[in-house]
Amino acid sequence: MKRFLPVAILGLVVTVAAGCEDPMSLSRRQAVQARAAALQAEEARAVAQVQLVEAQAEKAAAQAAKIQAAQAGGVQIAENEENLPADGIRLALDAKGTAQLNGQEIAADAVEAEIKALVADKPLPVVITADAACPYASVLSVIQSCQKAGITQIHLSAAAKE
Repeated sequence: MKRFLPVAILGLVVTVAAGCEDPMSLSRRQAVQARAAALQAEEARAVAQVQLVEAQAEKAAAQAAKIQAAQAGGVQIAENEENLPADGIRLALDAKGTAQLNGQEIAADAVEAEIKALVADKPLPVVITADAACPYASVLSVIQSCQKAGITQIHLSAAAKE
């Protein structure tokens, strides 16, 4: 008398004859095992695809958050001089990235401290004017220094062409 044993493959229970020497049963078992392996591989690919989509969604959300933070941080781009505030701190960057604060040359690493001192009593907007040839990294550094100094209104303006 043959005994039949349940074998779990991917959550499916398959009954296999114990001690079965029948070549037909052996080939069926191998087919089931091959199918189980194929299903496992397919599941692994699906999981990888889901993880990729989740990573892309996280990246998109992070980029959206950066854009919202920049907008919430008060960085505004002035299309002409009339849109700039009359009062405020003037920060100019020349073609080499050298900074001038209210007409006085200042070291790049001193921008944050100087602006903090100027806005200690009264919050003021900062107008950053950069030469078209100024390195982008210099402009970005000055914007970050202003934000660290607590400035909530930053206006960007391109230097007038001569």
